[in-house]
Amino acid sequence: MIRKLLKPCSGKYVLTQIRNKIHPTPAKVEFIQGRSAVGKPAGFEPIRAVIEKGKSYSWCSCGASKKQPFCDGAHKKLNESLKEGQDKLVPLRFVCEETRTVYFCMCKSSSNRPFCDGTHETLKNKN
Repeated sequence: MIRKLLKPCSGKYVLTQIRNKIHPTPAKVEFIQGRSAVGKPAGFEPIRAVIEKGKSYSWCSCGASKKQPFCDGAHKKLNESLKEGQDKLVPLRFVCEETRTVYFCMCKSSSNRPFCDGTHETLKNKN
């Protein structure tokens, strides 16, 4: 979300853009497995976490894990009730290429999964 406003500068007003609470995706990651259906939201605020270089992670895409934002296998039970041809819920697995602080998506609808892109703000307003 970007807000535009006029800011005084040397007697003139210039158009400035201010970014509102969009959480960056600062991590370089290598994805091991990544295609999944969109699950139910586990929350409407991102979770801040430190991910470590060389460590592999499994991000919960189904929203049912008790270890949010990471997978605990809860998707397996959800997949049993899917009909033929429906996309399965699988965790997004990745290896971090550098140690950093990141914001994991909890609404499960980010276009930059597993990281937050601010989509939760629009979903929060709909609920």
